[in-house]
Amino acid sequence: MKKKILFLSSVAILASGGLAACSDNGEGPEVEKEFKSNAEALGISKDALQEMVLGDYDELYRKAAAITDPAKTDERFKAFAKAEYELIYGSGLVIPWLAQNGTTASVSKTIPWQAGRASYGLTSDKFKNVVATNAAMTKEERAKVTAAYDDAKANQPAPFEADQDGWVSLANQNANPAFADDGSYTVGSGENAVTFAGTRIKKELKTTYSKEPEKAFLNYLTNTWTYNSYHYCNMVDGLVENDKFGNVVGALADKYKVESLADGKQVWTFHLKDAEWVDNKTGEKKYDVVADDFVAAAEYVLNGQNAAGAANLMTGFIDGAAKYNEDTSAEGGTGDFSKVGVKAVDSKTIQYTLIEETPFFMTVLTYSPYLPVNRTFLNTQGSDFGKDENKLLVNGAFRITEHETSGHMIYTKNDRYYDKEHVYLDTVRRQFIAGDKTSADIRGMYENGEIDSFSVNVKDSDGWKKYVTGPDGTGSQKNPYASDCNAITSFGTATYIGYFNFNRSGWEYTNQENNKNYNDKLYTAKALLNKNFRKGFLYGLKVEEKLKMYSPDDPIDWCMRSYTNNELVSCNGKDYTEYVDAYYMEQALVEDPNFSLTGIRNKANMVNGKATDPIYNAEKAKAYFAKAKNELICAGVPADAFPIKIDVIGDQDIESRAYDDAMYKALTDACGEFVKINSNIPQNDEQDTLWGSVVNNYDFSLWSGWGPDYADPNTYLHTFCINGDMVEQLGF
Repeated sequence: MKKKILFLSSVAILASGGLAACSDNGEGPEVEKEFKSNAEALGISKDALQEMVLGDYDELYRKAAAITDPAKTDERFKAFAKAEYELIYGSGLVIPWLAQNGTTASVSKTIPWQAGRASYGLTSDKFKNVVATNAAMTKEERAKVTAAYDDAKANQPAPFEADQDGWVSLANQNANPAFADDGSYTVGSGENAVTFAGTRIKKELKTTYSKEPEKAFLNYLTNTWTYNSYHYCNMVDGLVENDKFGNVVGALADKYKVESLADGKQVWTFHLKDAEWVDNKTGEKKYDVVADDFVAAAEYVLNGQNAAGAANLMTGFIDGAAKYNEDTSAEGGTGDFSKVGVKAVDSKTIQYTLIEETPFFMTVLTYSPYLPVNRTFLNTQGSDFGKDENKLLVNGAFRITEHETSGHMIYTKNDRYYDKEHVYLDTVRRQFIAGDKTSADIRGMYENGEIDSFSVNVKDSDGWKKYVTGPDGTGSQKNPYASDCNAITSFGTATYIGYFNFNRSGWEYTNQENNKNYNDKLYTAKALLNKNFRKGFLYGLKVEEKLKMYSPDDPIDWCMRSYTNNELVSCNGKDYTEYVDAYYMEQALVEDPNFSLTGIRNKANMVNGKATDPIYNAEKAKAYFAKAKNELICAGVPADAFPIKIDVIGDQDIESRAYDDAMYKALTDACGEFVKINSNIPQNDEQDTLWGSVVNNYDFSLWSGWGPDYADPNTYLHTFCINGDMVEQLGF
């Protein structure tokens, strides 16, 4: 925060969102001058600009994160809720809009509720425990399986207690059964048992993927993108995973113990099962899995020269990790790893010493940087590690035995897997879905037998009529017409957000009429620093229009207006998102107890029995924009610079684009005198990824979001602290 008080320029005034009096309008700069980046044009360093933009939020975030006493979890959550409010409604830095909270109409040839589940970590993308069928689940079948699942969940065994030596078993007490001798599979027990005959079961699953993996896509020690992790999580297991009820259970570990030290540190020790590393191509054994594999992984992740994207998941928790990471970050820098709290006690025992007590540490272990790697193999591969599927070893359920770029992948069961009893598929065939595929195309793939499941989308009018509404129009997304189409309601496991690029350095256009000159770029840069301008976006974006793409009947069910997702973590039975709701209501003077920032829970201001967006308010947006315009003019932006030109990344899919256009049209219809939206359409998937996540070719973007890595609000809120996980999307 020290840097912040040094800036008394017009840039600092623009960021503050308020002025005592107007100054004379200044002349704009020469248009011939090259515009290299927002920061350079504003006469400020990138680091100082980041401090200016994120400083207020960062201060509140760090105060909350510093509350680590498990007995003060309620206080911690209240402090995080205050910081989250500042991020969204105080500073207007991000605009949450989607959490996939709603209902989908889906057709699927898998038995529901069998695979591991969690909103954080990697488990939910694993094909382990998935059971496939040769015909889609009917409504009746799904209802019976759901009843059996709910009964089992309500009657789970008591958690294991520590033995006399302090060890606690990590055995999965809710493990699925093996196939019977006749090939049948049974869900549940007693009167709720549901048995699927062997003739109904198949051992091949045909599914999809929509982003071709990028760069060294299987280097799980450096990666942070889900379109890479949903491949390698099926190839490499860590110490723990989640069962079908979301409990943390053992993967490579069979037991653990925890010891609190007098200096406030905490030691977590894990004992390993017998497991093997195999060659991805041949399936032949290469090495045993040993404790040093976890040490080697930590040493690699923490070495600053490797630029691991999720190193913070170690530096923020493990004793000595931050110092080692800092020491090795400089060119030629070295560090003393022996001072890092990751030790192999023996070949079967791995130990982590934490900076402080961390009751949720077990959930941290479910994410990529805590996956093991064989040291000898890693050293042999060097910089080639993870560059393709044959540049890593497998200890997990599947090997990738075929990969045609932008074509398909084939996963083959690892016959040497330590838990192969719970791998019910011999083969997973993943078909690549290009960005130009329509909803009707994907439905056609299902009906032609190319894939085993799909979600019916309103953009496919014929499919919507066939599966959802029926010929007489009596069906709905929540009660589909077709007997093999099920309404599946869930809370989202990730939050998608809008955000601004405060330090743009590249401008590429597919429509040259949208090209900006120097002045256009400068005035956009200045406008984005104004809180009231950003709040105009926050309240003026009618995200309901875009959400109709997911549900024409109940779009607000899909709406998310806070950042941290539901059902991630709770304190004394109170979900963390309820803390955020409470703080928002206090600040916004909302008294209706039915209010929630989560659309599917919001029952305030219902219209014709339907939920409404708790935030959208065109008049409020117009007032914020008007205030911003006055402040910007007072700070030297000429009046004829309005409307400010804002570049956004458009959707390649022409069907989806119509929903984007409707959302932005509502904004400009109400506030067009202040802001003009220029939609820039990528020409292919590669350009879409490049613009959205590499060169940041936008002023405002809805391109990305965040899924939790572990069960604590910090997993979300760390992303936008200074130098946090997502600040690159803001131009930092």
